[in-house]
Amino acid sequence: MLKFLHRFANRVIRKFIFSYTPYCSTSSLRRYIAKKTALWKHLSALEDKVRQKQRITVAFTVYDLPCWRCDSVMQRMLRDSRFRPFIWILPQFKDSDEQRRNLEIMLAYFSVRRYPVAVYGTLEEIRKKYAPDVCILSKLPSAPVRAMDMDQELTCYLPYCYQNTQKLDFINIQSCYVWRNFYATPGIKRVASSVMANGGCNVVVVGSPVADNYFADEEDDASLVWRSCGEGMKRIIWAPHWSVNSESWFNVATFLDVAEGMIQLAEKYADKVQWAFKPHPLLRSTLYKLPDWGKERTDAYYARWANMPNCQLETGAYVELFKQSDAMVHDSGSFIMEYLLVNKPCMYLRKQGGFNDFNDDTLKALDCYRKGSTVRDVEKFIQDLLNEVDDSFKEKRSRFRDEYLIPPGGSCAQLIIDEILKGK
Repeated sequence: MLKFLHRFANRVIRKFIFSYTPYCSTSSLRRYIAKKTALWKHLSALEDKVRQKQRITVAFTVYDLPCWRCDSVMQRMLRDSRFRPFIWILPQFKDSDEQRRNLEIMLAYFSVRRYPVAVYGTLEEIRKKYAPDVCILSKLPSAPVRAMDMDQELTCYLPYCYQNTQKLDFINIQSCYVWRNFYATPGIKRVASSVMANGGCNVVVVGSPVADNYFADEEDDASLVWRSCGEGMKRIIWAPHWSVNSESWFNVATFLDVAEGMIQLAEKYADKVQWAFKPHPLLRSTLYKLPDWGKERTDAYYARWANMPNCQLETGAYVELFKQSDAMVHDSGSFIMEYLLVNKPCMYLRKQGGFNDFNDDTLKALDCYRKGSTVRDVEKFIQDLLNEVDDSFKEKRSRFRDEYLIPPGGSCAQLIIDEILKGK
């Protein structure tokens, strides 16, 4: 009974504090107030308790493989006797076929790497079987797991992508409940600290763990990533976003404008260009719901990319795909910064009248891209690549990567581990 009352009181105090602190004029004052709350004291006590353990159990939440960016953190923890990490797979899709396909892809990937995996467990089930000390969340909010419900674990928010919007949607109230928000750049920290109810006192800049994967010494066999389609062919990735309807606030998708034209380009340059169709994980299920597409047309379209002799369909991990490519065409959000890690030519397709409220870091990244909006623009990009026209953006890409994308200290994974173990 006392335990229940303690938790109830904690939640009441949290909600009260987070209701009035945003009106404080400075982030420093908000940080000071936040550190006097029952929540901060609870997290500090839990932090001390966890760091005294000989072995720390860490749960990584995963919804789909393209959003899994923590291989470098997982691998370091597996090699460290102080940690016992495991993957906690959570459902992503309402469509049962898509969910089954998604689960099969993840299980195959994690099985090869021999990662311990828990599938679709509830929070109480996971606590009973694994008793995690730390839980690393890749999305906020993230049903069925919410940071505000995890008062027995040190929860961390490690975004699955580079935040690239000027909108403050990524600053969710749950950001104040977690023990640490691990953000990629100082620019994102400044924005977060200016609006978070706790003044950003739980924000730490570590870079993005995805960057570790691009600078790792290990490299998969390239023949397992790209088909062997002929010597001298250029390898180009097309990665369309899922927001093909106007309901999404992040409405950037150009797919409906260029879908058939991209197929025609693949056929036209069949002896010169090898394509990897890398759609966003949510694109297929979104197209299923569109009156002009539906399941039959969508599956047939995906099959064309999978079966054309100079093309391949990619729905899983993609780091080696990026590293071994020659160029990319996309309208994604997270790939704006991520593809710059490989310093290859890239074209960003802009949707007419679509979302354009990017933050300062992302606008600087987009300055490193060629821009387009039509199939004709894409074809000119292909022709310049084939004719080896001078890559005028190369120097900009190099400067941006060095300044914004390389993790401070060289390893995002090590910075996260050091933060968890600090003082141990």
